[in-house]
Amino acid sequence: MNIFEKLLKIQLEVKAKKDMTNEFGHFNYRNAERIYNAAKPICEKYGAVLRMTDEVVEIAGRPFVKAVAELIDIEMQGEIYAISSVGFARIPEQKKGMDDSQLTGSASSYANKYAVSALLLLDDNKDPDSLPPDDKYEQAQDKAESLKRNKANADAEETWRLIGGNDVEVKNPKDGQWVRLSEMPMPWLKALLKNDKFAEIRNFVQVYIDKAK
Repeated sequence: MNIFEKLLKIQLEVKAKKDMTNEFGHFNYRNAERIYNAAKPICEKYGAVLRMTDEVVEIAGRPFVKAVAELIDIEMQGEIYAISSVGFARIPEQKKGMDDSQLTGSASSYANKYAVSALLLLDDNKDPDSLPPDDKYEQAQDKAESLKRNKANADAEETWRLIGGNDVEVKNPKDGQWVRLSEMPMPWLKALLKNDKFAEIRNFVQVYIDKAK
């Protein structure tokens, strides 16, 4: 069994429940530790090991934690014996009640979670395309207005974040769920493009608008 076959088996068998609750956003989620604990025995079963590494990098003048999730075939079968996935999380300049090390640690946890989630195909997001067209447009309009009202109180780290590859996630202020730009319908993308709060990610938004045309 090569590394690709092992990864497929592990992806099919890993189950990591969203057994933690965000009291502020009122949504359930899973953390990196939950994913690691679920993956370890399955990796052992198929002769593989999951390795996590991260480092601080600079993107557009801002500090990010870049995390790499790597699945390694310890039986070394085939020329390719490792597969990896990358996740990013921006380190905020400040956050109430946290010192610098805690800010970095928090970003590291986020980045590691999204790197390993991408590798194991675990998804935290609802599919926006499951919404009726009218609801999509209304929610996009509501989201833009809500973001304007909260502009003075929210910073970029709380409303958007860079994840693996060239994708970005934006938080829906209504339900606290994170939605990828690559999964957003056109009305949502256009609303983000016009919103000053997301000026820093307009290039990302434009890319997905152009792809959808």
